[in-house]
This record gives sequence, structure tokens and C-alpha cells, in this order.
Amino acid sequence: MNRHKRTVALAGLLVSLFASKLQAATLTLAWDPSANATGYLVYYGTRSGTYVTQVDVGSMTSVPVGGLADGSTYYFAVKAYDSTGLQSPFSAEVSGLTPPASITPAPSLGFAGDGRTALVLQSGSGMLQAWVLNGVTASGLNFTPAGILDPNWKIVGSADFNNDGYPDLLLQHAVTGGLYLWYMRAASLLSTTWLSPSGPTDPNWKVVGLADFNADGRPDVLFQHSVSGVLVVWYMNGPNLVGSSMFSPIGPNDPAWKVVAATDFNGDGKPDLLLQNKVTSVLVLWSMNGVQLSIASVFSPMGPLDANWKVVGVADLNRDGRPDLVFQHSATAQLLAWYLSGTTVVGGGSFSPAGPSDPSWKVVTVR
Repeated sequence: MNRHKRTVALAGLLVSLFASKLQAATLTLAWDPSANATGYLVYYGTRSGTYVTQVDVGSMTSVPVGGLADGSTYYFAVKAYDSTGLQSPFSAEVSGLTPPASITPAPSLGFAGDGRTALVLQSGSGMLQAWVLNGVTASGLNFTPAGILDPNWKIVGSADFNNDGYPDLLLQHAVTGGLYLWYMRAASLLSTTWLSPSGPTDPNWKVVGLADFNADGRPDVLFQHSVSGVLVVWYMNGPNLVGSSMFSPIGPNDPAWKVVAATDFNGDGKPDLLLQNKVTSVLVLWSMNGVQLSIASVFSPMGPLDANWKVVGVADLNRDGRPDLVFQHSATAQLLAWYLSGTTVVGGGSFSPAGPSDPSWKVVTVR
């Protein structure tokens, strides 16, 4: 090792792992090996340039750093040393944010404030309305404000981001891919904020679901790439990104398969992925363990005969404790329910009213 040029090149922090029940999170650090190095010293602390902890990790070039506080930013640097004990200068500093501590989600009050399921519809001009359900019978509920001024902003999901019991609305811009959050109190807008970061750098990444994939009690954002079909989840703390992960497998082999819902179908407390083929209308359930596929199952029947019927949401419509499917016809805007037992259809029927009179009104989320 040249004593004047002994440096360590850090590859950067890998994915944040978890926040445990003991308020101890872990970040995994990796770096490029340094020529002639026999070992490395990892330095870290909660202030940039101030490292209160030093760990000799031997010859390892990737190490999990545990015992960290939840929801905190840590700063890391590495030194190499050779067989004589001579040390290199500090590497470049990198930082990582540990996930927040887990929370208990508040009971859902819904858009009507009484816990009933609602279909949220958005028109081609950006107007909004909720259809509050009693089974498959709907009654209208207006939003305040009545619509979105720029119709390029599309509602792509609903979830309780601030844990107040009321579902909030996530909007994505159809052109830029930007993400904007509406905090709601029932059907009334309270405040707005950008997500941080404000959106994916590639607008082909489309939000296809909101669900808690890391079991911390908070909704996360599921993306699917519209060209490749690849899946990525953003782990969130409210509107703030705290980590991300690819799926295994990384996505369906055929990009015609689109994720149309992310919810717990098999009752294990973990969100599963419902995929529909946009050409054939066939339905497949990916039963998931976090971001790892456990088993894939085809529905019975495999899907609607008319491929214009698209799944627009999942809810327990017949109150049997199991998720059911809500379809909307892409041409007529009519609505249809399939009652499920696992992946087997056991009944169904039309809604009342049968659908919006103007086919430009589309169901954008069910909560």
C-alpha cells in the first residue's frame, strides 16, 4: 500500500434493512477493496464529519452496521490499513437513513367517515366523486374541492399516509411522473405536499399500488415500469422515501401483465399482487412474502370473457371477510363485482347504478 495514496472507494449504502422492535435498525455498508489492504476501519456518527464510533471489520468489504436508532441519518467513512498498521485517509463520506419505528395503523374511517368502502371516480376533465357502497349499491358523495385543475394529474391510489384514520389520495402526473399527496379528512382536502423525492426520474415508472410491504404500519408505494414490467417498491415514512427494493422475480416476463391491485388475498397479513393481462384479461395472483414471490395462482375462471373488463379495485363487497374484485368496462364504464373465495369466483353481479352515465368517468381507487 502506498502510504501517500491509501484511499478506500465506497460503493455506497445498500438498501436499508429494517427497524426492529427494540428501536435498533441496521444499515449495510459496502466499498471497493483497496490494494494491499489487510483490513478496514468503519467510522460513523449522526453528524457529517463527526464519527463517534469506530469498528475494525477486518478484511470484509461489506458489513451490516446494527444498533442504530430508528428514523435517523447516519454518516459513514472508511479507512484501510496494511500489515504494518499504516492507515489510509478517510474515504468519501456516505450517509443513510434508518427506517422509522413501526406503528399501529388507525382503524379506517373511509371517505364517508363511517368506515364504508367507496369507489373514487375521476372524469376526463379532472372532476372527482366518491360512490359510497352498501354492498354493490352506491350513493354519491362530492369531494371538496370538486376536482383537479390539471387533468394530467391522475389519482393513482389511496392510503392513510398520516395515520389519522382517513384515506389520503396520491396523484401522479401523466407526463412528468411527479407525485403529489392530498391529505384528506373524509372527502374534504386538508393540505397537500409533494412526495420526497417528488417522483421517479423515469416517467415510465407508474404507481400501481399502495400497501405496507415492510410491515412497519405505513403505506408504501409500488411502481411498475410501463415498458419493461419491472416492479419496485418505495418504503415510505409518510410522504418521505426511506428505502427501496426490487422484487424477486423483478417482474412478470411479459410486460402485458399489469399489477392491478396490491392487498392481502390469503389472510397472512402481507400484501399480495393481482396481475391482469391487458390483452387476454386473464388474472393471476402472486402470493408474496414481502417482495419475494411465494406462489403464483390462476383464477377460476381465468378472467372475464370480454377483455374490456379491467380490475379497478379490491374490497370486501359481500362482507364475508374476503377480498372481492371490482371491474369497470373500458368502453362503457359499467361496473361489475366478482365475489371471491381465494382465487375462485363464487358469485357476482352488477352495481346499482350500473356505472357512470359518462364513460369518461373512471374508477381510480377503491378504499
